This record gives sequence, structure tokens and C-alpha cells, in this order.
Amino acid sequence: MLAAYARDHGADRDRWQFLTGEKTSLLEMIRTGFLLPVRDASGNAKEPILHSSRLLLVDRKGEIRGAFDALDETAMEDLVLQAKRLLDRDTP
Repeated sequence: MLAAYARDHGADRDRWQFLTGEKTSLLEMIRTGFLLPVRDASGNAKEPILHSSRLLLVDRKGEIRGAFDALDETAMEDLVLQAKRLLDRDTP
């Protein structure tokens, strides 16, 4: 199901990972784990969960290192820069 979703939305499977599970658990994880707004939109078959356009940078320890607006080109450039810095720091 997730492979079909990725294909239908043109997602590069080398760059994206998709998550599925029980809806209330997913919504709770997004709210409390990722600290992002999310809304159940069960009436919308194409997008049953409405979520933020923010992307989180999470380090190897699972700590959130930053939040970036996916719709802002400058924010995306900053995300790439900070991710490279984290990788450089963690590379032996």
C-alpha cells in the first residue's frame, strides 16, 4: 500500500520513508513526538490525515535538531546545510 502511495505521488523511495499504523497512534505520535499539528480528515479519501508542511531534522539519538518549512526554499537550503553538519559530526 505504501509503495503504491509513493509511486502515485512521485516520491523517490531512496529519499522518503512512509509510515503506517493505527490512526490514533499515528496522530498522537505526530503531536507529541514530533510536536507538529495534525488533523484527522477521514472524510477525505485522498488525504485522510492533514499535517504540517514542516520537516523535522532528527539526529541519530532521536532528538529534534530543527524544524523547517518545506514550502520555503531558504528553509530547505538551511535544512540541507544543517543535515550535512550533523552527518559530518557523526562520521568517524
